[in-house]
Amino acid sequence: MLNECFRVMRSGGVVRTTTPSISFLIRLCVADRTQLEDQYVAWAAASMQPPAPAPLAAYVVNNFVRGWGHQFIYDRPSLTLALTRAGFANVTECKVLESRHAMLRNLEDVPRLPPGFLELESMVLEATKP
Repeated sequence: MLNECFRVMRSGGVVRTTTPSISFLIRLCVADRTQLEDQYVAWAAASMQPPAPAPLAAYVVNNFVRGWGHQFIYDRPSLTLALTRAGFANVTECKVLESRHAMLRNLEDVPRLPPGFLELESMVLEATKP
């Protein structure tokens, strides 16, 4: 997909990728989770169909990967590598809804999840075609 984006873009074009972060999933499995991470685990476990038997990170992580059909979940270094191997340069991390480029702001569907959850699970990278 990134190769095709690079192929069809003009020089100076910017690609924005918002994707789940494996670092987020790993954080769900540690003992010192934040309150927001605890709330996410409880919400996700209860939201599964059928609901998880208990609000445990293992159920949430497995459902996150398998239930959504993910084949690979990136971290920042692996997505940066994928972007640069496709030919992109100037890879920068952004916050959800934010960008240096006006047309790339406010793109994510934040209200589809409880407050703070999309920001928690997502990683946003932008890169430029030289």
